[in-house]
Amino acid sequence: LDQLIRRVDNKHRGIGQFIREELHDAHGIDFHVGLPNEEMGRVARLTAPSVLDRISELLTDYRLFAVLWAYKDMFTDSMLSRA
Repeated sequence: LDQLIRRVDNKHRGIGQFIREELHDAHGIDFHVGLPNEEMGRVARLTAPSVLDRISELLTDYRLFAVLWAYKDMFTDSMLSRA
């Protein structure tokens, strides 16, 4: 995608520079491709939930339990289970 934008753009800018100048600076849109170091403090880190987090969610969120219960019925009381 970067090379495509470089070839089409008259200024031969990369995708990060193109988006920064055409979207961020021109229209005030807060979007980055290639985050500058001064913006690192605004970024949230994503982590996978631990096994304990998943168990806790299962025990406290009744909606998740209802979905799992429906799956149980699907596999125990259906034609699929009788095959």
